[in-house]
Amino acid sequence: MQPSPTPRPARPATAALRDCRLIMNLGKGGVGKSVVSAAMALVLSRRGQRTLLVQLDAKDRISEYLGVEPIGDTPAEALPGLWCVNITPQKAQEEYVLQRMPFKAIYKLVFQNRLVASFLEGVPAISDLSLFTSLEHHYNLRRRDGSFAWDRIVVDMPPTGHGLFFLSIPRAVSQALTSGPVHDNANRMQAMLADRRNCALNLVTLPEEMPVTETLETARTLVRDMDIPPALLLVNRFDPCLVNPDHVQPLLALARATGAQGGPLAMVEEDLLRFQRQQGYVAQLAKDLDAPLATLPDIVTGRFGRCELQALVDRCEDLC
Repeated sequence: MQPSPTPRPARPATAALRDCRLIMNLGKGGVGKSVVSAAMALVLSRRGQRTLLVQLDAKDRISEYLGVEPIGDTPAEALPGLWCVNITPQKAQEEYVLQRMPFKAIYKLVFQNRLVASFLEGVPAISDLSLFTSLEHHYNLRRRDGSFAWDRIVVDMPPTGHGLFFLSIPRAVSQALTSGPVHDNANRMQAMLADRRNCALNLVTLPEEMPVTETLETARTLVRDMDIPPALLLVNRFDPCLVNPDHVQPLLALARATGAQGGPLAMVEEDLLRFQRQQGYVAQLAKDLDAPLATLPDIVTGRFGRCELQALVDRCEDLC
């Protein structure tokens, strides 16, 4: 058995997101970014901060994790201090148009026309642009006293490929159009993403080969093509080793030498091998990415609800 590589010390992840008003979590489908987003939003709302948890035209899973009613396309307070919304292209387009042309009858006549609606649905960039516009609207929305409507906003981003396309839209639109309201709106979105003090884009991954490979490529794309360095790297479902490797290695070596293998020793060896594999992936991420790194525990359960979420909430307390 080869010793696991020693990770290069990553930058401390404690309170890495403490000052950010906008927290965006991006990752490959199935790595748990929705669960992480829900945990972060719970942490912030329990501190007394008005928090908005955003899904982007997603299949709603977060309501199950939080143990609340299904999340709709209008912000609603799901738990004390925590509002949730699942922004849809249709709702975002309606809000955008009505902000500039406050005549709902005309909006329905034009944009709910079957041919126009069919055309808009056939152009993916338009849907994503409307989603981004709605997100930027919530980010800048203020109350009557001048304070921001939301102290903190947590966004459960689409899976990596779609998420990268979504993040590229403001710069692409700004470069394609030289003037006009859409150009100005794209510039505001770009400024929002570029504000390192208030906006943090986190990468969520698993300590497994494919998610780690995709995470490294995603980080390179973000920096190279969008000038968005990851704020925080979250390795989800990282299992602690149930045994002390220093104590077990000599015992396993003796068992192999005497032929006393199998049974409980085999289970111990498998646990140690699994831990070393995970350690290796964490070491690779720490070596190749210049971002604070934190690990999150694996919650083994048949049904993930608010009780199971609490373990992640406790860990996220140190991050945001």
